[in-house]
Amino acid sequence: MAVKNYFTFMEERYNSQDFVHYLKPDQIQKYAKNRIFYEMFRGDIDYSKYGHYYIDPKFLENIIVAAQDELINNTTIYNALVVYDNAYPGDQNVIKLRIRYSSLAYVYNVLVQKLVNVKVTGNIGFITDIQYVLASYKPLFTS
Repeated sequence: MAVKNYFTFMEERYNSQDFVHYLKPDQIQKYAKNRIFYEMFRGDIDYSKYGHYYIDPKFLENIIVAAQDELINNTTIYNALVVYDNAYPGDQNVIKLRIRYSSLAYVYNVLVQKLVNVKVTGNIGFITDIQYVLASYKPLFTS
């Protein structure tokens, strides 16, 4: 049996394709951070089947908020690590973490830009290639 993605799970849970209507903004943002983004990065979303959710203003606006929050968080951590590394150079753990958070900031920057393009144009084509654009970053999102 194939693993269910977020949309399959929610459609079954609410017995409706209109499940977004029932969700609060903070629920969408939490699901985005905990599941949706990872499924997007791994290529687990069939946009021909589930792309209409990305056009839904409530859904799209809240995943943009979540992506921007992740971008800010990862950029802040990266910047703090840069400052620490400049003050106390040579710590291999700090160097590894700088690379990780720099990569995460890049990933979320790409995601934010693509989602904003969807919002502006109404064209989900901007996100359909995300798994390929970010393919070299896939190890960041494997369990």
